[in-house]
Amino acid sequence: MIGVLFNRRLLILVIAFLLAIGVGALLTLPRAEDPTIKARSASITTLYSGAGAERVEALVTQPIEEEIRTLSEVDEVSSVSRAGVSIVTVTLRDEISSVEPVWSRVRDKLSDLEASLPSDAGTPNLNDEGGYAYTVGVAITWQSASPPDRLILQRYAKALSERLRSVPGTDHVEVHGDVPERVDVTINEDAVRAAGLDVADIARTLATADARGSAGQIVGPGNTLTVELTGSFDSLTRLREVPVISASGQTLRLGDIATFSRALQDPPGEIGFHNGDPAVFVGARMQTGQRVDLWVSSALEAVEEFRSRDVSGIDIDVVFEQASYTQDRLSSVFISLLQGLIIVVGVLIFTMGIRSAIAVGVTIPLVALTTIGLFPIVGIELHQMSIVGIIVALGLMVDNAIIMTNDIRDDLAKGDTFAGAVRHAISKLFWPLLASTVTTMLAFMPIVLLPGAAGEFVGPMAIAVLCALASSFLISMFALPAFAPLIFKERAAEPGARLSWLSTGISLPMLAGPFRSVIGFFIRRPLLGVITSLAIPIIGIGALPTVPTVFFPPADRDQFRIEVKLPQTSSIEATTRELETIDAFIRAEEGVHGTLVIVGAAAPQLYYNVISSESANPAFADIIVNTETPATTARLIPVLQQRLPEEFPNASIAVLRYDFGPPVAKPIEMRIIGPDLETLAVLGQEAAGILANVPGAVRAGPAMHRDALKFAVDVDEDAAKRVGLGLGDISAQLNAALTGSVGGFVLEDTEQLPVTVRYANEARSGAAELSAVSLTPPIGGAATGVPLTAIAEIGVAPAWVDLQRKDGERLQTISSYVAYGELPSEVLARFQAALDEAAFKVPPGYRIEFGGEAEARGDAVGTLLSQVSILLVLAVTTLLLVLNSFRRMLIVFVAGAMALGFGFLVLKLTGNNFGFLIVVGVMGLIGVGLNDTIVIVSAFDENEDARGGNPDALLDIVSGSVARHVWSTTITTAGGFVPLMLTGGEFWPPFAQVFAGGLLLLTIAAFIFAPSAYRLAVRMRQGRTNPASAALRPILGD
Repeated sequence: MIGVLFNRRLLILVIAFLLAIGVGALLTLPRAEDPTIKARSASITTLYSGAGAERVEALVTQPIEEEIRTLSEVDEVSSVSRAGVSIVTVTLRDEISSVEPVWSRVRDKLSDLEASLPSDAGTPNLNDEGGYAYTVGVAITWQSASPPDRLILQRYAKALSERLRSVPGTDHVEVHGDVPERVDVTINEDAVRAAGLDVADIARTLATADARGSAGQIVGPGNTLTVELTGSFDSLTRLREVPVISASGQTLRLGDIATFSRALQDPPGEIGFHNGDPAVFVGARMQTGQRVDLWVSSALEAVEEFRSRDVSGIDIDVVFEQASYTQDRLSSVFISLLQGLIIVVGVLIFTMGIRSAIAVGVTIPLVALTTIGLFPIVGIELHQMSIVGIIVALGLMVDNAIIMTNDIRDDLAKGDTFAGAVRHAISKLFWPLLASTVTTMLAFMPIVLLPGAAGEFVGPMAIAVLCALASSFLISMFALPAFAPLIFKERAAEPGARLSWLSTGISLPMLAGPFRSVIGFFIRRPLLGVITSLAIPIIGIGALPTVPTVFFPPADRDQFRIEVKLPQTSSIEATTRELETIDAFIRAEEGVHGTLVIVGAAAPQLYYNVISSESANPAFADIIVNTETPATTARLIPVLQQRLPEEFPNASIAVLRYDFGPPVAKPIEMRIIGPDLETLAVLGQEAAGILANVPGAVRAGPAMHRDALKFAVDVDEDAAKRVGLGLGDISAQLNAALTGSVGGFVLEDTEQLPVTVRYANEARSGAAELSAVSLTPPIGGAATGVPLTAIAEIGVAPAWVDLQRKDGERLQTISSYVAYGELPSEVLARFQAALDEAAFKVPPGYRIEFGGEAEARGDAVGTLLSQVSILLVLAVTTLLLVLNSFRRMLIVFVAGAMALGFGFLVLKLTGNNFGFLIVVGVMGLIGVGLNDTIVIVSAFDENEDARGGNPDALLDIVSGSVARHVWSTTITTAGGFVPLMLTGGEFWPPFAQVFAGGLLLLTIAAFIFAPSAYRLAVRMRQGRTNPASAALRPILGD
């Protein structure tokens, strides 16, 4: 069997195979900047024009919630009801990995429910595309000297979107900032009243005159022919000819009492601008599994081809493409990987000598290529997390190779043959190295098993580590021995011969002596050694509560967002006027490269973790600001956050950075849950006032309030009945008169344009026009139109804004963003302290919950730790099988637990924040701690004197060859993290510092703890300790 390892032809084939799968995967694997996070949240938007927030909640929102909550895959249903629109957000459980079938079932539920919703409510629209960022964004901007024509912009946008859909690999294309086109039928109010009709009558007449419906078919013995009516609406001329019957029976033509125009929806739902010019945006996203660089190249070719057409007066600008960000990110981490590789090889030369370094160094590219070759099998892509996973494993992957190389080299130096040295190394090290590899892999398994967005973000890094560890074990165990005859000499070292450091590695007698003395001191005082080595990590654990916490750090990006909110009753025209001024102010700032603005809805999603529930909100605007560099972004955010509210006091403005990790809507969030709206509003105002005064809180306020206004029409029902009108009749006629009513569709090729019947704008623009509305009684009622003021009083009343619900309960949300440079955890702590100081309490039947970043972080960490128990059992089983001792297993586990304390101590000393990525790093550090201790304990077990607790034997082993390869693996692992420490930003440097620094401290402590604890365990077993220790024998066992 050993002879097979020395078959050079087989060795060449294995190397060729590993190179092929690695290089092949490197060339074909999908590439992205960050891992894809599945969109487990979707929004259901239902328009209900003319209805107040309370009616929307009762008639639309609540029925939708109840229907959706019957699905077992749904984790949370939350909603916002405001005047004219219901927005229900559905969040699936983290365990759901295939979301498309669930969204299909949600659509089926909505389809079944639609018939039971109010007839004048719109169709519920499920948007499950909002959780993914676009790969390419294009702005189509008006540049002509003539007045902007958004209809032309939209037609170009539609044509470009169709072209992008035809690019192979395209998943989704959407147009933003477009306004639906329609045909307006503006009726003459006096003429319609004289005919005894109203808007609804005209709309019904149009609907019945539209011949779009099927007229059936004739099935004969030899053929089948369809029956089609002529007269469908295909032009404005056809609409003018539609006959209308007056109340007196007279036949009129619609053209006699109305004018016709083809126009955009007025008021528009959303409006777009690019660098201050009217614009429409086209966002395109590629399918998963594509190479972003290749797809973007094809998409840009399509845009360039489209731009080459005759588009005078129109600019077509690519405002965003993901490929450049991906290239920059991957280049950065690949450079870090290369730098780490150079550092590792350099360390190996100094610690092991040139030949041993070559033997170990050859395994590194083989392991790396094998790891990348496994990526398609395990289903991960090339992005910063998977590549950093290889960097994390860089030092770990040479661990096995170092131990194997040292053992083979030592046996050869004793005069053994290659076959004998390899046979001895494999038989001696197979099980210990397998155990150390498995236990290290188990330390990363909770990250792999972590469900939800956090797991999808950090999981690929852990999977890459697992692939590297498994590859390292197999290559070190079976491929490295095959290289031995090509690198080492098969001859014993001459007695007394002095070997160069290039042969054995550098030796530092000035450090070796003190190192041996210190270790020997503690081995002879094992209890003191255990206490001393445990004291420092305990201090680290004790210091953790003083370390600021964060979920994920901010991203370094040449882009940021600005959210603007005006008073809720603001029209989209008023919001647009304000935004034009704000946008010009922003673009005047030095370093601003350009802006994208959407008024009335959220901007196109250009970054993966942006959440915005804003839709159909005329008082809202979203701005994306492109800057020259990430450093410019860091400079501008605090400046604009201070200056914009001062310059525009009527607007509520938040300047927002992009963050890494899973999306969080608002970093600071407090929920008050209870039944009564008035009580929730009062409590919300009080809590929001407290939060607004908390340093670091930005745009604090309650979601639900009653500060908006509405017209209240108080109808005298007796008077209305006398003229033949009921409340339902009055409501329907007012809605038709003010909002309009759809009466059929005009067909143009494959496009349908709704025909909207309504009064002119000037007849429905204010209180005077509302008072002037004339109602048409049904047949048998009054003979002429009835003025609204004859049967009702019109006044102004407060209106509810943003009625909220969560899982069937009403709630009030008090939320805020945080100022740049502030930590959400610290702002939340200040807020909670301020609540306590103000003695803020809720009455019985109400409760308080805190959401935002704190809830997201707690859920992710809690889910991560919930995976630990079963993996702990597996680790115990593995160690017991290999070590065959409860005491030795306990030594190894305590050493792993020490890694926690050392990691937290380094975190405290470096001044970094305690984030989710640090939790991931510390769990990996535990695995390394287990690995090193297993190696040391296994070396003790192989020496008879050491097994008996002989302090000299323990000292010789721990300060001899074990020390060399443990220090080699430690320094190479720590060295591999040095490039990540130097990358800049707040994402990787803290992670690298904690891992590398914690590992160095852990290694030093392991040299004291492992032999001390081992000797103490031997003495306990032999009964030579004090009575208290001997009493532990039945518990510890052997």
